[in-house]
Amino acid sequence: MNREAKIPDGVTIDKPAPEQPRAMGIPEFEIDPTLPRIIFPHYTNNDKTELACTLIRPDGQAHMEKGIPADKNHPLFKDIVAQFSEEEIQHNTNRQIRIETKTNEAAKEVEKQAKNSKAREDIWEMKTTMLALGPLKEECNKEFRRAIRKSKTVIEAQAYGIAAILRSYDSKGK
Repeated sequence: MNREAKIPDGVTIDKPAPEQPRAMGIPEFEIDPTLPRIIFPHYTNNDKTELACTLIRPDGQAHMEKGIPADKNHPLFKDIVAQFSEEEIQHNTNRQIRIETKTNEAAKEVEKQAKNSKAREDIWEMKTTMLALGPLKEECNKEFRRAIRKSKTVIEAQAYGIAAILRSYDSKGK
């Protein structure tokens, strides 16, 4: 069974030309082997007037260089421009922005978890303290013990504990 698609008169279908991968041009430059290697240059402000990069010295030590002015007379900026295209620097800048965004999100999540953990510890400590009090061990305060165990906040546990203490005090005062 041969099925062919009918093409309207006057319409042609041309095969698209394959897309050529866009290669970043690598500029020609000379490097003094006694100087540090420049790694990951990126802009540090929206105006693109300052850069930062990592410098790796010949002995292997790495150093983060920040506050490099985008001034053609600055020696480090000259080296960066000689070795990296504007497109590469912008790509590194976008990558750095994503890294910092993800780092901030992770830090906020860790902070949130620490806060929740602290709140759980505080409520547990308050419940334990209240349940250890003498008046709460009395039979007449059974519903308050249950309410303290079910408490969701420190204030709620304190309120039930105080109510039990007051009930015990009132019953002994009579």
